[in-house]
Order: sequence, then structure tokens, then C-alpha cells
Amino acid sequence: MTALHRNGWLTERDRQAHERIIVLNLRHGLSAARATVRVAGHPATARRR
Repeated sequence: MTALHRNGWLTERDRQAHERIIVLNLRHGLSAARATVRVAGHPATARRR
């Protein structure tokens, strides 16, 4: 748990902190999914030169 999550949202219920946490979680989820697809060798994720 990050300090932003612990202090900003759980302690103070800061709406802006909550929105930042949501965006960070979405970005993490998308990058993890993209890495999984890339490791699986999907052609759409091949690097272009």
C-alpha cells in the first residue's frame, strides 16, 4: 500500500488521491496485460524496426 493510498484516501478520504490511485491501478493493470500478451508472442505486439 502506498503512502498516497494510506494517507490520502484511507485516512483523509481525499477524493483527488482516490482518483490518482484509480489511474495508477488502471495503468498497472494495462501494462501487466500488455506484457503478458507480448511474452505470449502475439504478433500485434512485435517491435517494429
